[in-house]
Amino acid sequence: MTRSLSLSADSNFFRVTTPPLVLCPDVALDSPKAQVLREAGAELVGVGDGGVEEIVAALPARGFRRLVVEGGPHLYAGFIAAGLVDKFYLTVDPHLSPSVETPLVNPAFLDSGADSIVPMELENVQADGDGTVFLRYRRRPTA
Repeated sequence: MTRSLSLSADSNFFRVTTPPLVLCPDVALDSPKAQVLREAGAELVGVGDGGVEEIVAALPARGFRRLVVEGGPHLYAGFIAAGLVDKFYLTVDPHLSPSVETPLVNPAFLDSGADSIVPMELENVQADGDGTVFLRYRRRPTA
C-alpha cells in the first residue's frame, strides 16, 4: 500500500518473477507515477480512499487469504484501530538514540478508547549474535 507511489521503478522489487501488486488510493491510479510503475511491471489496484477496510476488501478477490503489513505509523494505527492485528513482529536493535525518528504507531490516528488496545502475548523470541532480538506476539485469546 502506498499513498504517494514513491517507489523506484529501478529497484529489485520490480525484478521478481511475480509482478508486484501495488495498492493505492483511486485518485492516484491515473497519475504519471502510476504509469511509471505499470511500465516497470507492477499491477496497480485502487482501494478507494486507502482506508484499512478498503485495503483488506481488495485482496480476497485476487485470491489472498493472509495479509502481512509492513508500513508506517499511519498504516499500523489503522490496522490496530480496526482490530485487524492477529500477530505482531518486533525487532529490537541494540543501538541507543536520544530520540525516535519515527514512532511505530502514530497516536493521532488511534482512537483513545479501550477498543484500540489489542492484548498480545509473547509467542517466540530469537536473538542474533549481534544482540538484535526478534519478537513475535499473537493476539491474546478472549475468554
